[in-house]
Amino acid sequence: MKKIILSLMFILAFGACKDQKADKQQAKPIVKFAALYPLSGDGAQYGKTAQEVSEMFLEDFAKSHPDSKYDYQVLFEDVQFSTAKTATAMRKVVDIDKVSAVFAITSSQGMVINPIAEKNKVIQLSYAVDSNVAEGKYNFTISTSIPKIADMTLAKMKKNNVKKVAFITLASDIGSIKVAEKIASKLKENDIENVGEYMINPQETDFLMILESIRKSKPDLIVFESLPPTADLVLYRMKALNMDIPVTGIWTLTSLNDKTLAEGFWFVDDGEATKEFVDRYTKRVETKGTHYGEYLYTMLTVLTNAFEKTPASKGKIPDTSDVVETMMKTTKGMSTALGILDINENGEIGLSGTYKKIQDGKPVPLEE
Repeated sequence: MKKIILSLMFILAFGACKDQKADKQQAKPIVKFAALYPLSGDGAQYGKTAQEVSEMFLEDFAKSHPDSKYDYQVLFEDVQFSTAKTATAMRKVVDIDKVSAVFAITSSQGMVINPIAEKNKVIQLSYAVDSNVAEGKYNFTISTSIPKIADMTLAKMKKNNVKKVAFITLASDIGSIKVAEKIASKLKENDIENVGEYMINPQETDFLMILESIRKSKPDLIVFESLPPTADLVLYRMKALNMDIPVTGIWTLTSLNDKTLAEGFWFVDDGEATKEFVDRYTKRVETKGTHYGEYLYTMLTVLTNAFEKTPASKGKIPDTSDVVETMMKTTKGMSTALGILDINENGEIGLSGTYKKIQDGKPVPLEE
């Protein structure tokens, strides 16, 4: 009896060792990504959405790629809309977490990330309009180009018979500044008068002098490029002053905490999420909007596709330099949550742009 028990114990122990060995052999190398998003304060809805979307993507990926080469993790760092916090978080995810790629959602963030990513051979794929963010081998962007945004904005101005325009631009956001500059540079050739350009800072809370100056110049439209909470404060102030002047802006209106402040206003937005993505996401989280979640889902699609098509380096995860080459070759006619996309030779994934308006407190496509 004693011999039987010992034999059984040996068999169980041997079996357990075999199972552990098999599990070890089946374990896949883990590729880590980091999303540097606002998770608190103004803009927190984008970070919350990004977390929900990353969970949704990883579940979808596991189902559609049961035999994937690698497992994927998405780490989150709360950087709000701060470039200083972005720089600190970038150092952490590179030096401590050893991520292979990072995501961000503004041009200002992208510019901070760019040199760190390039030096450490970490891939950056960010939602950013400034083409400088994509400079170097390891940096990429996804957005509608600034020239495209400007052309679409000006075309809509001419259609609406706009003759006079004023600009309000957030001084701390590179993307906002460059969009405003591009539109302003093309006003004269479109027979539109520039009646004033005003820079505001995130610390400002009283815009009375600027708004009174704009009121006196009687513009037909204000091009307002900003982020919350500044964007909300300016529009609250305009309402208090009974300024009945339409406002437009590429991100401003969609980023408002209180979108009813811009009810009825039109604007140029980036690409439109596919109906399939919108239906699946809104059903999953029981919400009416996607808060740009389609961008992170698309960025994850692009990167995981490139990693899966790149051989491992020394039996581990792929070398990012090889992933970049794969990414440049394979991101052609790719089906994503933002439709069919291509990457150009500069590392920019271009979107077509779309007209929208704020209706019932939310962005909706504008029928042309």
